[in-house]
Amino acid sequence: MDEDGERKPEVQTTYGSTGTPPVYTLNEFYTKIGFGNAQRLYWSILTIAVFMDEIEQAMLGLIIPFLRCEWHLTLAFEGCIMTAVFAFYGIAGLITGKLSDKFGRKRVLYITLTILLISAVGSATSHDKWAFLFFRALTGAAMGANFAVVISFTCELAESNKRALGVTFIIFWTKVALFVTVVLAYLLLNILGWRAFILVISSPLILAVILIYFLPESPRFLLVSGQKKRS
Repeated sequence: MDEDGERKPEVQTTYGSTGTPPVYTLNEFYTKIGFGNAQRLYWSILTIAVFMDEIEQAMLGLIIPFLRCEWHLTLAFEGCIMTAVFAFYGIAGLITGKLSDKFGRKRVLYITLTILLISAVGSATSHDKWAFLFFRALTGAAMGANFAVVISFTCELAESNKRALGVTFIIFWTKVALFVTVVLAYLLLNILGWRAFILVISSPLILAVILIYFLPESPRFLLVSGQKKRS
């Protein structure tokens, strides 16, 4: 505060004795350059990842009746499928934070999205209920990992007063994904069958994997991992 009670600007700079450039914290730098189209683009790419997570989650409840008829599932086994998804979701969410701190947000997200794509194809081509259970558990792990990394990644791409907006933006699109899944199921599930439906509804994962490949790494991760020049 100054003597008039006004808050002073948060951005502070320091200069070396030889007139070196000013030094900023990462948040100060974000504040200085402002929030622009680059952040909006990066948030949109990250949104695709959680959008597909939600589709994979919602789709399971819609195809269960078809699985019940084809494999004569008991209620207990149906419960096992759902339990496996969410159990591995929680476990992966706990583990992935440490992994992304060590190997980077982008690398971990790229790998987990690739796993999600593989598990979707595996689910669609499963020859029995046990193979389907395995691939759905793998799907749950990939979803939990994706969500944990995306939230961190989103917050690290903007200044502190925009982070809540970023998380809200991400969560909003997960709810849109639920609506999209139900509409597509209404239009396509009975026509295509559950196997082809999984492949069709999961196909945007290919785009997500490609876009994440070109997404820059989190500047914060680069800074804390000693890669100041890249950040």
